[in-house]
Amino acid sequence: MREIEEDRRAGGGQADGDPGVAAASEAPLERAADVADALANAAFSDASNATFEVAGPEQFRLDAVATEIATAYEDGRWIVADVHARYFGAELEERSLLPGPDARIASLRFDDWLRDCLQPN
Repeated sequence: MREIEEDRRAGGGQADGDPGVAAASEAPLERAADVADALANAAFSDASNATFEVAGPEQFRLDAVATEIATAYEDGRWIVADVHARYFGAELEERSLLPGPDARIASLRFDDWLRDCLQPN
């Protein structure tokens, strides 16, 4: 979610009236704080010589998330799903970002995160 929020604040590299382009891939969105907690827990646990995954409790298509965020901020740009759009340089398949069955699932839901972002500081 952090990447989407940063892109929104930076203007997304779009001219006014141009559509936003998002990867047509599903993702389990999670807060950076949840990822940091999982990393800290792993760092202070006994060595397991294993990979661990952190995922949000819900799955969304990235273009749907971008649309929700643009709508919440009353951003006039529309979002277009593109199967060839890059995500951190990688072209994704529809399920590339989904976690495996042993992923640690974070608790914050997307609607709660978005509501928190809309609150004045």
